[in-house]
Amino acid sequence: MLHYFLVFTLEKYRIGVNISYKYSVSLGAFDLHRGCFCKYGRPRRLEESVKIASSIENLDGVSTTHHPSIDVDILKKVLEKYNLGFSYFTVDLSRDSNG
Repeated sequence: MLHYFLVFTLEKYRIGVNISYKYSVSLGAFDLHRGCFCKYGRPRRLEESVKIASSIENLDGVSTTHHPSIDVDILKKVLEKYNLGFSYFTVDLSRDSNG
């Protein structure tokens, strides 16, 4: 809906705006998933997930869920090694042990 509104507005007023899109994928897509009755995929280390993501054509970056086991300095080095950017952290409060 927002995309349609933006395109309509740009066309209506002939605003000369150069919009470039960047594409990101969540590293969780390459990890172990649990359904109600089964598990699929397998657990992967951070670098292995980033390496798989880097093989996706035209991908600019990745996102991940933030938890204490993620060392941000290591994440930065791995992303730099595979020439990827970082888009955002998702904070999952539903798994908070205090709560």
